[in-house]
Amino acid sequence: MVSNEQMEIVFKHYGKKYNKEIEDVLMAYYFDDVSTKPFLPTKDKCIKKIEVLQSVIKKLKTFIKKNNYKDEEIENINYDVDRFRQGSVPDFMCIPSQRRSIKKERVKKAGFIYFLQEYTGKIKIGKTQYLDKRISNIGVKLPIQPTLIHYFSTEDMTGSERKLHKKYQKYRLEGEWFKLSKKEIEKIKTLTN
Repeated sequence: MVSNEQMEIVFKHYGKKYNKEIEDVLMAYYFDDVSTKPFLPTKDKCIKKIEVLQSVIKKLKTFIKKNNYKDEEIENINYDVDRFRQGSVPDFMCIPSQRRSIKKERVKKAGFIYFLQEYTGKIKIGKTQYLDKRISNIGVKLPIQPTLIHYFSTEDMTGSERKLHKKYQKYRLEGEWFKLSKKEIEKIKTLTN
């Protein structure tokens, strides 16, 4: 007879309430039913915290009885249960959280920051690696070719653009378009990085 104590296999579905489908998938995965492995939820979901779910224990007991597990197999299950109690969670259950814990370092790209003035006076603050190509592409979208009022090269075009967008946030109209005063435009013409 398998006791509750022996069969405490515990999990919590990250970000969502417990549901039977996940319990069934986890059980099938735990008992190595390969056909269900692709359905184990992994995207932004992970076994996060160890807690006892009585229904899992009941289902596992039923599963073990129904499939006539041998003592050796039950011992292996109990070994995993003990590892769970000690805070060890199998790798396959934590791949998403491991991915989340690795921070991607932003790659700095050299390029240009440009300031285009549209015929209505709006200023576009943008970034590009190919200045001439970018200006001509923007010109195609507008009724009148915009005027390049200033540009500079930078080793980190994304960072530089972000700083300028933040600096002129109160003048933002939408997206990368700003309504700047003549005084601000004159200041822009002195920027070098």
